[in-house]
Amino acid sequence: MLIFEDDQSSPEDSEAENKQEISGVVRLSVNISERTADGLEELSKSRGIGRTDAVTYALSLASYIESEVSKGKILMLSDRSRQNFWDIVAS
Repeated sequence: MLIFEDDQSSPEDSEAENKQEISGVVRLSVNISERTADGLEELSKSRGIGRTDAVTYALSLASYIESEVSKGKILMLSDRSRQNFWDIVAS
């Protein structure tokens, strides 16, 4: 798990102590694996956005995919020629 040095929270802390609502923004402290942190950093750099925006982007994308799949749609990838297709997520 990746734990930032300035993070003084412990697993015993209550959710109310870990989450603060400030003018429409929720501050949430989480522990993530180094692999996830690396992926977050990679996404952040590749899109030219900060980590917070990268998390928001990833969650929005995951939410959209889940919503569409729950409606019976299939997520597919294709090559640029659109001749080869691969199912990625199906219900």
